[in-house]
Amino acid sequence: MRKRDDFPDTADDDTDEGPSKTQIKNAMLDLQALGLSLLQLTDPQLDELVTDETLRGALHDLRRIKSHSAHKRQVQYVGKLLRDFDVAPFRTAVATLQAGKARDARDFQVIEHWRERLLSGDAGWTEWIAAQPAGNTKALQSLVREARHEHATAADGKGRAYRELFRQLRSVLQAQPDTV
Repeated sequence: MRKRDDFPDTADDDTDEGPSKTQIKNAMLDLQALGLSLLQLTDPQLDELVTDETLRGALHDLRRIKSHSAHKRQVQYVGKLLRDFDVAPFRTAVATLQAGKARDARDFQVIEHWRERLLSGDAGWTEWIAAQPAGNTKALQSLVREARHEHATAADGKGRAYRELFRQLRSVLQAQPDTV
């Protein structure tokens, strides 16, 4: 039986082996995910952000390719190309876009909440006046009445006045940046 002392001690070597295969693979998968995230940007945003023609062309091709296996190969190619770039600006652009989407979703929920409160009864209108003194207009009040009437009479209750009320609330709330 061999003892542990029979093998050369590799722990004392001063050689740096570099990153492991797993670390390299995870870094590559991360770059591939970033490449896919860049597709969320519009074409003008992408063209402004990516100055390299090869990378820009690869991203445009990736957006165009529908075949699963070809799409997968193109994602890998984009990841390979991203290795040669400083990806911090790309990550910042994607994070900014995602933060904007989250803010838009939150704003939408706030507007929906106010529309439902206004349609639920006069208590909602009183809350609206207290929270938004600038939003107390005759046109808005008339629109709330129309939307309530539509809600009571229409099958789905979501007619023209219902949609217009949402637009009016959005314009009032967006005019005051601290509310939405």
